[in-house]
Amino acid sequence: MKLKPCPFCGGDANMVREGTRRQSCIIECEDCGARLETGEEHDRSGERWNTRVADTTCAHQWTNEVQHPDPSYLPRVYCARCGVEHPEYKAQRT
Repeated sequence: MKLKPCPFCGGDANMVREGTRRQSCIIECEDCGARLETGEEHDRSGERWNTRVADTTCAHQWTNEVQHPDPSYLPRVYCARCGVEHPEYKAQRT
C-alpha cells in the first residue's frame, strides 16, 4: 500500500513492519519520527496511517441562531453538523 505523507510534518513514511496475525503493523515518519502501531494485517497494513480527518467530508449546514440588532455586528456562523466556522465570516472578523 502506498503511504500518505506524515500528517504532522509532511515527511515520507515507511512501513517498518507489515502486520500479521503474530505481529503488529508499524509505520514511521522518516523526518519527525511519528510512529503508528496497529493491529492491521497484510494488505490492510497502512490504512489507519492513511486515514485523515480531512478525508471525512461534511455537507455543511450553516447556522446562525442569533440575530443581532446592530448591523455592524459580524456573526459567527458554524456548521451544525461538524462545528467548523464558516470561512467567509471568520475572514471578515479578522
